[in-house]
Amino acid sequence: GGASGAWVYDTGGDGTLFSSSATKRRILASNEKLFTTAAALDRFGPDGRFETAVYARGSRQGADRGVLKGNLVIVGDGDPALGTGSFARRNNLPLTPVGDLARAVEAAGIRRITGTVRADDTIFDRKRGVGATGFRPSSDLSPLSGLSFNSGHAGGHYAGSPELEAARALRRGLKKRGVRIGGGVGRSNLKRKLLNRSEPLGVAASPSIASLAEATNEPSNNFFAEMLAKRLGARKGKKGTTKRGTKRIQRFAKSV
Repeated sequence: GGASGAWVYDTGGDGTLFSSSATKRRILASNEKLFTTAAALDRFGPDGRFETAVYARGSRQGADRGVLKGNLVIVGDGDPALGTGSFARRNNLPLTPVGDLARAVEAAGIRRITGTVRADDTIFDRKRGVGATGFRPSSDLSPLSGLSFNSGHAGGHYAGSPELEAARALRRGLKKRGVRIGGGVGRSNLKRKLLNRSEPLGVAASPSIASLAEATNEPSNNFFAEMLAKRLGARKGKKGTTKRGTKRIQRFAKSV
């Protein structure tokens, strides 16, 4: 029918063997993911990784400095894979375990936190979707966030605030390890200058960019693709946005 077309090419040297409507322009649809993942591989390298970090804000007190008088802040890096092992296994996804951060806090000797666990998602803007959906989540795209968790899901539904779900998960992990926490969760916005001169208590590194690209392309994962696009738009002093990421992807495509 008119919606169909085919083009068969012999790379061994015989050239085009068959074509039908081969020159008709068509919407690329999910083939666009190839441009996104190629640009990500070029910028970050196949062995590159995103790093979600946790910082202590306040003072360490007590004989063993086991009391943090202040807050913990989990800072997102635009990682699409941060979550729990059960969610990743159920959906056949690569995983950045949020539990790595809880273990790091415990290993740092913190046994009690007087304040709250706060989420910093400011590497991205807070538009949860893309232009075609009015920048809202849709049936084809769960909510985007600079600090995402379980691909933007919570309790079998879309999360209203994915960054707070990540903070809650860290808080639960800490409590399981016997770390007492005075307050709940909230948001934070740590200045980049402060982050650059501060050492995190711990870092959860994502699977390699090559692994994230494979998880994006082969099953055609819209969420991973849009997260990578926004991450490509993030740079020093600039939040990751769909618009900035798209421009970078276009520039890369033209360059090759």
